[in-house]
Amino acid sequence: MNVVDFTRHQEDRAAAAWDSYVRARDAAEHSRNLSDGIAAGKAWRTFLTLFQTPEQTAAHEAVDHSLAQRRRG
Repeated sequence: MNVVDFTRHQEDRAAAAWDSYVRARDAAEHSRNLSDGIAAGKAWRTFLTLFQTPEQTAAHEAVDHSLAQRRRG
């Protein structure tokens, strides 16, 4: 039977998310392009969600849903 080390798994996920954010941030700083900045912001949010409580995640999802509804009109 394989046993998963959740602490190591969480650390690996956090490191991967951090690396993705740093690459996206560097690209945005280099290009000064809005779409690159948005990508960096999304990568930052992905990193932060790894440390949120379920309640915080639910609150962000509710905001996302509300914003999506507004965009649709």
